[in-house]
Amino acid sequence: MTVFTRRKTLQILGGTSAALAAAGPLQAFQGGQLDVLGLAGPPAPPTLYLSHMATQPEVTAMAKAIEFQQWRSPDMLIAMMTNGQVQVSATPSNTAAILYNKGVKIKLLDITTWGVLHLVTRRDDIKSLPDLKGKKLLSFFRGGMPDIVTRYLAMKQGMDFDKDVDVAYASTPMEGLQMFLAGKADTIVLPEPAVSAALLKSKMVGQPLNTFSLQDVWQEVTGRDRMPQAGTLVQSEWADKNPERLAQIKKSIASSIDWMNNNKDACAALGAKEFKLPAPIIRKALDNVHMERVSAAEAKEDLIFFYNALSELSPKLIGGKLPDDGFYLD
Repeated sequence: MTVFTRRKTLQILGGTSAALAAAGPLQAFQGGQLDVLGLAGPPAPPTLYLSHMATQPEVTAMAKAIEFQQWRSPDMLIAMMTNGQVQVSATPSNTAAILYNKGVKIKLLDITTWGVLHLVTRRDDIKSLPDLKGKKLLSFFRGGMPDIVTRYLAMKQGMDFDKDVDVAYASTPMEGLQMFLAGKADTIVLPEPAVSAALLKSKMVGQPLNTFSLQDVWQEVTGRDRMPQAGTLVQSEWADKNPERLAQIKKSIASSIDWMNNNKDACAALGAKEFKLPAPIIRKALDNVHMERVSAAEAKEDLIFFYNALSELSPKLIGGKLPDDGFYLD
């Protein structure tokens, strides 16, 4: 877990009077400073905008300390939100729907991530999902977003996934990456930046890989060019009691995503620290990631289509029903 205080933020900015001037005066929020503001993200690109946001003076002014941590599984995220440990977190879009429909007091703030999943293989005979018939596949987060997206797309291409594919699961994408690089799997579903790590490290040892984007498959089978895979959720009670802070969080997410898109070298350096991967790998991954903040209300149509698609596999994947209008924040 990383803890950012105002003092630490100024040190990051340079620790000089110029940095202090850049930070500006401590913003006066209604109700004064919070003791702690908890932020969380996964081992994937959404962590980068939240990690960057945690150092912004406008955000560090909200609380005496900003605690940022990575969650390693959807279950870990659920625990963080239900026990009040985290107020703002990156989330798979269906996990947010499940939490809301189960009565957890959260709302969806936005969608920021429009597809980061790829299939990576050493085999020359796998160039599409139907080519997986009779073969082995390694994925991660059993029952989570990577698993259900792959299953849905396979179903739409005429496959019975459980019968046609021999699937095994890693606990995290980085564990899956290590298993793949160690030769324990020939074909794997991975997100960025693990995809770029697999490609670069395999190239170094002379083992070329084939890869294709599941976002491209989504467009092929649905005719829609955007897959609302992940975004940001907030605790409802915190959001209701802190409208000024919530407004600043929205602005800061947007500005941090702009920073990601326009300062990729600096973002790669941040990613190297968060993911324990070399910066050149993160830099390559950033070219393959579509990050854009769209409010949940604006993304509602895309989300409803996506949720209905997942419900074809099982309504449980969105918590049994479509979330009502109270789920989608402007």
